[in-house]
Amino acid sequence: MTQSYSQIVGGTERTFKLDYAAGLTFERDMRKSLYETFQEFLGNRWRMRDAIEIIRLAAVGAGMDEGDAIEFSEGLKDRPFSYAATLATKILEAAFFGKATAEREEIDRVFGSE
Repeated sequence: MTQSYSQIVGGTERTFKLDYAAGLTFERDMRKSLYETFQEFLGNRWRMRDAIEIIRLAAVGAGMDEGDAIEFSEGLKDRPFSYAATLATKILEAAFFGKATAEREEIDRVFGSE
């Protein structure tokens, strides 16, 4: 299992990782629970600033420079809102529940899971 999420964005594969410290930063700065935000996203109650902040924090968590992460995440405002909201939801899903890699899924399929 991995807590990162990768997706092609603007023709480039990007990896996002939202770790515990980034989650605490989000909760402090946005004054709300990260899990509450995830539930809001699942219930179609999205906020653009929440999505952009999650994406920014996860880009930095995966190694992107802070300035580049700000530029990247802010640039998503030019796309339909659902794009940023869907990306942020996938990042949160990976952070909370992990995401099995294709290799791990194949191993589990052949040999069974632990």
